[in-house]
Amino acid sequence: MMKASVGDLLAEKSAGRTHLQEAPKAESQELELKDAVSYVLEEARMILPGIQALFGFQLIAVFNATFHELPKLFKDVHMLAIILTIVGIGMLMAPAAYHRYVERNSVSQSLVDYGSKFLCIGMAPLMLSICLDSFVVSYVVLESELAAICISVGALALLFSLWYVFPHVAAAKNASHSRRSE
Repeated sequence: MMKASVGDLLAEKSAGRTHLQEAPKAESQELELKDAVSYVLEEARMILPGIQALFGFQLIAVFNATFHELPKLFKDVHMLAIILTIVGIGMLMAPAAYHRYVERNSVSQSLVDYGSKFLCIGMAPLMLSICLDSFVVSYVVLESELAAICISVGALALLFSLWYVFPHVAAAKNASHSRRSE
């Protein structure tokens, strides 16, 4: 089989032809309510160890001698990152607490909706916390505010794209594909 060059593929693509086949659409199925609740709570459990590790490193940083040599701005940014991590932890643990106190012996669609919203929203303060601390760490390593800003903005763009834009685009694509197939 002869391999096509990138130029050949682009020419064929512009002519409406392609050697590349589209990936088959992933099969999906409706979950039973108990499984949906289980998945929401499990997703929160998977995220929490990483946040706990981040939180531990954030707390330990203030006991480092180098931290006390930083300009006040960077100490304040780090404190804001810690506060955002606390907010993220609270939001990511909220679905389990809600289930424990409100629907201890049952499950409901509202629990799935509530849990999913808190997981999605709770990732935002975590994302900001990571970016703020990447600003502080980049400044310490590179000794350049401009480089630190570029790195933290790049981290924000990456995480926002992966955690919000990509899933939103995929959900919209799935919704439009479902409407066309009906």
